[in-house]
Amino acid sequence: MRTFGITLAVCGVAAAVATFALNALPSSVNLASQLTLEQTIDNIEVEFQNYAANYGKNYETVEDYQTRLAIFRQNKIKNAQLNAQNSGAEFGITQFSDWTLEEFKAIQGAKDIDLSEFPEQFEEIELEQAVNGPIDWRSQGKVNAVKNQGNCGSCWAFSATATMESIHAINKGQLNRLSEQEVVDCSHTGNNGCSGGMYDRAWNDMQKLGGFQTESSYPYTAKAGTCRFNKGSVAAIPAGQTQIRRNDPNAIKAALVNGPVSIALAAGNPYFQGYKGGVLSDSRCPTQIDHAVVAVGWGTTGSQDYFIIRNSWGASWGEQGHIRIAAASGAGVCGMNTYPAQVKA
Repeated sequence: MRTFGITLAVCGVAAAVATFALNALPSSVNLASQLTLEQTIDNIEVEFQNYAANYGKNYETVEDYQTRLAIFRQNKIKNAQLNAQNSGAEFGITQFSDWTLEEFKAIQGAKDIDLSEFPEQFEEIELEQAVNGPIDWRSQGKVNAVKNQGNCGSCWAFSATATMESIHAINKGQLNRLSEQEVVDCSHTGNNGCSGGMYDRAWNDMQKLGGFQTESSYPYTAKAGTCRFNKGSVAAIPAGQTQIRRNDPNAIKAALVNGPVSIALAAGNPYFQGYKGGVLSDSRCPTQIDHAVVAVGWGTTGSQDYFIIRNSWGASWGEQGHIRIAAASGAGVCGMNTYPAQVKA
């Protein structure tokens, strides 16, 4: 029998671990309704068994099974609370529903990031660039299918690679599948393989190294290894990068005219652990960045603008591997305006 074990890895760009108060409910969710929520999910073992089967999870001992069942139940309570607080987004069962919040946080953050350490020679994009309404680079065939980083803290490499893939396709006419494993193995200027890193450093290192190889020539293993660069398999070379004005959603919209944008945000929290769909607009989402993703477009629902964010947790998470996050000023929802950047091809 295949057994299920949790391998903790670290992914992302910061060690910030935000807290989430289960008792921080709006006034409309009182104690009586909380008890009702608990009563309605009291008998969930059949649902848990279906969940384990659907996600291929097996538990080695009775004790482990009972522990994960209890965690699953508590996460359903969290999701019910979040659904009560958020009318525009939906939260429910994901591949992380039998993980504690601490376990989920552990795959997000690795180290503190001081934004002042990043070089200032990046060209700042002009906000006057025309923004002619919503854009979705997926519909234009310039974004590859969502990938899965697994239990390796390599979100930064996936972000760097995905943005390079799209910018190269837009400027050179060919959408290649590039190697995240090459980035994990060969980018060491402040980056640490499965223990976290940052996309801008990855672009610098790949430019100096000679470029991104194809995925087929350097396949992903979800663990750090020795750099095996092969110049003959290079399919895209960074030609610099653009630092996008921080804390300004309109600057991200302007940059999206040129193509997808790498984004850092706060993901080690119940909002991301249970996200199923809709537009996440809750200002209570933490803002200390710990995860790297890619903005592939923006849109509007009603009077609310939102960004389309491509994650690296596989297509079964969220909206086929994506999350929509409301456009907001300042650090933005979940801190997504903190450090946007874009590679050049």
